[in-house]
Amino acid sequence: MQPYEHEFVDAQGGYDEWGAAAVADFDGDGVPEFATGGRGGGFLHLYDYDGSWCRYEVTHAVSPNVGAAPIDVDGDGRPELVFGEWGPQVRGESRGGTAGTSRYPGDEGKRLLWAPMDPSRDDFGEVHAVGGGFDDPHDVLAGDLDGDGDEEVVVREKDGPLSVYDVPADPTVEWEQRQLTDRLHGDGTSLADLTGNGRLDIVTNQGWYENDDGQFDRHDLPLSEDWDHETRLAVGDVDDDAIPEVVVTESEVDHEARIAVLSHDGAGRDWEREIVIERSRDRRGLHSLQIADVDGDGRTEVFSAEMENGKTDGQHTTPEWFVLSYDGEWTEEVVFDANLGAHEAKVADVDDDGDLEIVGKIWHPNLPNGNGTDHHVSCLDPIPPKG
Repeated sequence: MQPYEHEFVDAQGGYDEWGAAAVADFDGDGVPEFATGGRGGGFLHLYDYDGSWCRYEVTHAVSPNVGAAPIDVDGDGRPELVFGEWGPQVRGESRGGTAGTSRYPGDEGKRLLWAPMDPSRDDFGEVHAVGGGFDDPHDVLAGDLDGDGDEEVVVREKDGPLSVYDVPADPTVEWEQRQLTDRLHGDGTSLADLTGNGRLDIVTNQGWYENDDGQFDRHDLPLSEDWDHETRLAVGDVDDDAIPEVVVTESEVDHEARIAVLSHDGAGRDWEREIVIERSRDRRGLHSLQIADVDGDGRTEVFSAEMENGKTDGQHTTPEWFVLSYDGEWTEEVVFDANLGAHEAKVADVDDDGDLEIVGKIWHPNLPNGNGTDHHVSCLDPIPPKG
């Protein structure tokens, strides 16, 4: 694994409880940007790298929850950001537009929202409310579930319903909700074609939903009853067998967090479970999970990182960022250990140099942490080999 150089994307982040995080080419320049937002008065920020990092303050009128998905909702060829909301609200000023308060009066903090994220747009800073009545819309994803060429939005509430939304021709009107189930314990959701039939399935910590031409049939996953219900979940071929595995972390426990790899027969019926991070490793708050070819060797790895927020304490236990690789057996390598935690970190080539960076932001800081006691957004940039 190559070494990394750390850079603060934002060392004076302010606010508190940073929820949403997403990477996408929001401005159409061919290079992805990093978006994040949360509570502490309400904020949504966009970070763009062009030799140095620039922060755009999109709006302070809403408080994005953890779930956020890039999707082109208005057909302009560039993604907007769809996200759930987190109340109660303490409103500030937004750059133009409104926070969609007229459609769901009294429901602020419980809505599904979308916002243009291209700073060159005239409506940059506006936020549109397209759904309401949520308690905790923790997982928000986008994908073409029905094969019509347009993406739908999947919303899962923590300890609540799992629903699918079609984006209407006019994306500013209310979106129609299709509820798949009224309650799932915890969180942790991904969209992936588990069986290789070309259709995206919905995979959760409480089972996977097989996509049968738009109808979803639930099947079990081999997670034990004592597995914590709050998880992060990702799908990818991590053992090079041409069949996607399901990787699950325990994301909120403050000690003995585990990581499991769930393998299947290619049809999603016969499953095996391997615990690759055991309780004895005493990992904590693994609320970042990405599957990607992190080191550029042509094989996918598993990236995760520990939180601050008291999961680690910044003194006796300090958060680490690490990569799991499989070559007949699993190996773990710590790639960053500077008393800076991550929550919902993403892997992407954010500086357009051909390799993958890791960008992670805070949830809530430890006292102390590697940035004094402040909030932060961090980027790990691979150091190329000499010669």
